[in-house]
Amino acid sequence: MEILEQMIQSLEKEELRHLKIYLSRTKASDGRKDMELLDAIRKQVKGKVGEPDLKTKWPEMTDNTFYRLRNRLTQEIGKSLVLQNQTSTEFNTIVHYLMLARHYKDRSLPELSLYFLKKAEKKAIEQEYHELLDLVYHEFVGVSHETLLVDPEQYIQLRKSNWDKMLRNREFDDILAVVRYRIKKAQNFSVEKAGMIKLLKKVMKEMGGQSEHQHSMGFHIRMYRALSRLLLQQNEFAALEQYLSETYRTFQDAGWFNRENNELQVEMLIYLANALNKIGHHQESLDRAEELKKVIDALGTSGREKYLFNYYNIQVNNYSILNLGRAIEILESIKKEPAIARHPFHIVYVHLNLALSYYGMKNFKKAISAVAALMRQSGYPRLDRVFRLKIAVMEGIIRFAAADWLYVSYRLDQVQREFKHLLTHEELQREKAMISLLKSGGGKRSLTKRLLGLTEKVRSATDAAENDLISYTGWIEETYLPIMTE
Repeated sequence: MEILEQMIQSLEKEELRHLKIYLSRTKASDGRKDMELLDAIRKQVKGKVGEPDLKTKWPEMTDNTFYRLRNRLTQEIGKSLVLQNQTSTEFNTIVHYLMLARHYKDRSLPELSLYFLKKAEKKAIEQEYHELLDLVYHEFVGVSHETLLVDPEQYIQLRKSNWDKMLRNREFDDILAVVRYRIKKAQNFSVEKAGMIKLLKKVMKEMGGQSEHQHSMGFHIRMYRALSRLLLQQNEFAALEQYLSETYRTFQDAGWFNRENNELQVEMLIYLANALNKIGHHQESLDRAEELKKVIDALGTSGREKYLFNYYNIQVNNYSILNLGRAIEILESIKKEPAIARHPFHIVYVHLNLALSYYGMKNFKKAISAVAALMRQSGYPRLDRVFRLKIAVMEGIIRFAAADWLYVSYRLDQVQREFKHLLTHEELQREKAMISLLKSGGGKRSLTKRLLGLTEKVRSATDAAENDLISYTGWIEETYLPIMTE
């Protein structure tokens, strides 16, 4: 999909209404080719009109003229969005004031330029936008060339002081960026582990000693992001829940949650609800999920598109413990939710959890169907290879429970070939042992010394057990050993 089509598809109802008013500001909409093109592309994006219909809409129009029309519409959409959103956030408002200040400076009207610069400076200081504040001070120094109302030395000193804060914040942000990247790389069953903890602790200690920053919103945001990820990486969920609850109250009491950082509130509630789930406080986690849903709804269409999956994820994780039937109801209902179905990895998650939930209900037929649906999804081949190996073991457990011995043996032979190199990793020896155990279930069963050794190998690795999709130890004790010793 090209840029123009993407821009049109992203327009929300109010943005589309504003755009049509904007396009009609000099001429009525009747007969306007840009308006006709807009409507035609909207129908095309919805699948009602094909690409050829657009190109043949105006047979008298040359290709060059047609592409100029497309480019003009692209520009007009951008201008309309800028006009509509020029004061929609504090960031946009500061940029708006800067543009006006520059305009009046270029017109040799320094008093008007200073008026808007002071408004921009005030907002930039309030919101701790140090990069924008640097631009503001630069403009103050520029205006001093044209008027005696501005002492350039004052703003040069202010700019230097702002540079110090900006550099310190950038250093902190750089470290956090590396930590976030390594933690993301380490999650979801990846073998590699992250390692920036000592450096992060050192930076937080240094910044914590700066008393001038201790009570600012920006400092608290940075501390929250650093500490929450650190505790998450170390699996300190009880400490994480305690820290997040306190931090969330601090932000609420200080009135720091606003339209400028409402996504921060969403993020904090997601972490808090998941931490509560991990420590077994399931009803509290569900209560936080409902609070999260209200914040997500306040974000509008784009917010729902981005975060609705997290809300359902929290619900399913809790009801998987409290009420499997309810978890299945939620998963079946969200399969058709557009905001979920459009994301390949989200729909993979839905089918994966359906398989696990139906297995928990001992409905093996539907569990097998869910696994098959999972593997048909476009996002499945892009999953981490370790994760796909664990899904294969999970499928083997489900097929074993359904006594589908021939398929178990056939499928796991394929798995051994597909993941031959991966199965040599020390971290994945439990999966290798599980494959051997699963393949031993059919035909004449004999619990040999080798198989007993494999069961002990799986059960003794308690550190890795938390990443099992279906508990290997539980399966061995509740299903495998009883069957093999009949």
